[in-house]
Amino acid sequence: LQNSANSEGKNFRVKHRLKEDDPVITYVGRLVKPKSILTLIDAMEHVWEKVPNAKLVIAGNSGNEFILTIKRKISLLKLNYQNNVILKEDFPDNEKPKIFAGCDIFVLPSISESFGIVLIEAWNQGKPCIVCKDSAPASIVENEQNGLLFQHGDVHDLSLSILQLIKNKELRDILGANGKRKVSEQYTWDKIAGQIREEYKQLLGEK
Repeated sequence: LQNSANSEGKNFRVKHRLKEDDPVITYVGRLVKPKSILTLIDAMEHVWEKVPNAKLVIAGNSGNEFILTIKRKISLLKLNYQNNVILKEDFPDNEKPKIFAGCDIFVLPSISESFGIVLIEAWNQGKPCIVCKDSAPASIVENEQNGLLFQHGDVHDLSLSILQLIKNKELRDILGANGKRKVSEQYTWDKIAGQIREEYKQLLGEK
């Protein structure tokens, strides 16, 4: 099911015993309450009812007590669902591209983001993104163009978005490719530096 055929993605999947046809849904970010990770886990329960071999990767820094809540939540899942969850804590930065490369769908269930640099990282690997409506990331994710939008906290809505992408490889590939194109057109360092220069010129009254 994996979109990317690069070696990093394959190595990640082999390392974590993920089969080629296992849909892999991933969250990468801080493991804190405002990120709504529990909503994602709840949504995955609905996904697993339809797609039992779907896998959930939760990856991030765990320097707080909320990691215990996440682990408790996972431990209360059915045993076969527990086995579908991969929790990666405090991984090195150089492993992040491998995590994105190894997934099929990236989900950012939070509305507490100021921008969401992880979207750029996911798009750079050609992955479709699912984010909340009425959030800062929703200002750069175009629904059904380079990702999907769902109502924050709505477990059913999120599960439907995930299932839509699992079941539609063509849509998954299109959204991921459009996202990657957006990164190359708008979010390379050269583009960002140029935008900053223009803003400074305007502030200084230069032409």
